Amino acid sequence: MASRRTTKRPRSESKLGKKLLKVSYEKTEYDVTAISASSGWSPENWKEQYENVKKMRESADAPVDIVGASKLADDSALPEVRRYHILVSLMLSSQTKDEITGRAMEQLKESGLTVGKINSLSLEEIGELIYPVGFWKTKAGYIKRVAEILLKEYDSDIPSTFEELVSFAQMYTVAIHSFIMFIMPSYMT
Repeated sequence: MASRRTTKRPRSESKLGKKLLKVSYEKTEYDVTAISASSGWSPENWKEQYENVKKMRESADAPVDIVGASKLADDSALPEVRRYHILVSLMLSSQTKDEITGRAMEQLKESGLTVGKINSLSLEEIGELIYPVGFWKTKAGYIKRVAEILLKEYDSDIPSTFEELVSFAQMYTVAIHSFIMFIMPSYMT
């Protein structure tokens, strides 16, 4: 019979025994040439590849440019509702094509996408609105739980400090970290 582990593992170690990384973000413009020069190594043809990517992105015609998370919020909505729209669209976007996320967001907005409205819906109703996004049943539960927390603890708005967002992030880390990195600086002022 295998013995059970009785000592606590260090906080820097996961349940699988792998080391955990501490992630921090800083608001910085990167000079990719300087980064490559300072490290002493760079992939073969990286400058050419980087320039090709910049050229391809000049037209900004990819689905993410049209139906990306920051494009799906209702521009006429109150700021707190707009922030909530962006957060929900980020939650829906994981493992889902941008076009499908866009359709789900349209259905949610047509039904009145606010913290209060989502709190009044059942999981089944939320699921019907967001289907066929990837992992729609799980995401319906996350959206419902986030709305409950926002209603009870944050007056139906997204937390306004980095610390609150990070603690809030325990439930849906990918969406919250995306919100912190890309949305928070422009919408939390």
